[in-house]
Amino acid sequence: MLLTSSLGVRKLLSHSEHRPQLRRARRMVFTTISVVCSTFLLLWISGNKLYVYPKSFLFWRGGKIIGSPPDYSKIYAWEDALPQHNLDLPWPEGRTGRYVKFSNEITRLGWNNVLNEVLMNTFLAHESNRAYVFQDYHWKPDYHNWLIPPVTISRRRRYPRTPLNALISGPSAGGPWEPHDPAPRSVSERYWEIVCPVHERKIIHTRDVKPFIPKPSPESIAKSPYREAGGPIGRNQQENWDSPWGDVIFEYWKELLSNSKERCIEIIPTPLDEDPYPQTFDVRMFATYKGLPLWEPFSKSAASRLLSASPLVRSGADRNLYLFQSRARDGSSQVQLDHSNNTRDPLASTLAIHFRLGDYADACINLLGAYNLTFYSWNLLPTFSQDMFIPPPGGIPKANNPGELEYGRNTEDNIAIYLKRCLPSPEAIANKVKEVKDSWAHVNKNQSLHTLYILTNSSPSQLKPLRDAFEQQGWSNIVTSRDLELDEFQTDVSGAVDSEIARRAAGFIGNGWSSFTSNIVHQRLVSGHDPRTIRFW
Repeated sequence: MLLTSSLGVRKLLSHSEHRPQLRRARRMVFTTISVVCSTFLLLWISGNKLYVYPKSFLFWRGGKIIGSPPDYSKIYAWEDALPQHNLDLPWPEGRTGRYVKFSNEITRLGWNNVLNEVLMNTFLAHESNRAYVFQDYHWKPDYHNWLIPPVTISRRRRYPRTPLNALISGPSAGGPWEPHDPAPRSVSERYWEIVCPVHERKIIHTRDVKPFIPKPSPESIAKSPYREAGGPIGRNQQENWDSPWGDVIFEYWKELLSNSKERCIEIIPTPLDEDPYPQTFDVRMFATYKGLPLWEPFSKSAASRLLSASPLVRSGADRNLYLFQSRARDGSSQVQLDHSNNTRDPLASTLAIHFRLGDYADACINLLGAYNLTFYSWNLLPTFSQDMFIPPPGGIPKANNPGELEYGRNTEDNIAIYLKRCLPSPEAIANKVKEVKDSWAHVNKNQSLHTLYILTNSSPSQLKPLRDAFEQQGWSNIVTSRDLELDEFQTDVSGAVDSEIARRAAGFIGNGWSSFTSNIVHQRLVSGHDPRTIRFW
């Protein structure tokens, strides 16, 4: 009897012990549901939207900054206060002025792809006597330094962006044209909404323009002075080569924008299923030699010559100049910022090199090599014939038509040729650097190169074999992108800081397929650097 009663008590106690746990679990579920429902109710009442980005925690590999990105409210206020943002200004500015907004500019891609378009569209707007409407740079999430929260009500946190004036200065970002230039100055997208209300805009869809731009005939390609810049035309490349010449694209749009009577013109992109590249100047121009006829007028234009790094970018470069002083023999604590003064400027003795290691293999194999692509944009200029890359002939024949080649596929032998130049081995990189260093010493006997600056996203462990090889070559000072000391604002534009340092450096070696390298090439040439100071892997 006692035993039975004890067992009954034990059973009763056992059941009663689980009841508080069950009640706690129910309360947690109820509380969670209540919080979620209340959150959605508050969002609905306030008119806010919830942005979800599961990739931020499902695929995060580290390396991102936790927290909020910089607050650019002061730069936005500065942009809003630009003198051309005044409705009372006389024509061609103010309420009667002429404006063009390129809403077909690419977004959420690399900064250097965007910069190409910004500069060329500014040039086109200027030549059409219209004010260019500048916009923020919208980041590709993978490229942003800050971790995007998995859930947020802030559209800016979900789709990060940086004001253009944090990245560049000059006419593209609202800076002045040269004295006595009557062209209207660029305006911000926010001012555009005021000066060009929707009902006053002429909308031009790219589908109504791009198909009618004359394409080159085989004869015109054969006779072009730029024909050899991209090597032989293989059938793998045919879709790219069928695109118009850059100068033809420019003149066609210029005539359209100049002759339109409407004050405000907005260029709207064709849906991607109709045209995967709906930009005014698209990748089929920039990634081939089709853009080279524009080099002379573009490089001499005010849009190009007046381009400069933003004050924020310059401050990021200047605060790190001490890193570039020779640790072997330069004891001066003073640094001259002007690269033209070779006696004081440490960058006058610096060779900047841009390369990427393992993470670039996919692009080299499945994009550049697979499509038999040439160097990118200004990297194709004939002045760089010493390092020109000629795409290899041939490819993979189609199974149903052996006389034609598969588009987007290439042979293993051809891919191997690409990898040697696109993704050079550490040994090849070291050999090229030694070649350039020795060549420089032969030509510039009074100004040696003692500092090597490595523009790369590679880790220190990946770079160690190269650092060892460079030290054996006699480099007294080796600096990498990771060595720079930057505040949060400068960190947000760190790629532009790298570009500015490479622009000022005495010499530069870059990747011919890179838009980053191409923009450095452009800025170095316009700044007056000798083309012989620019080399490619």
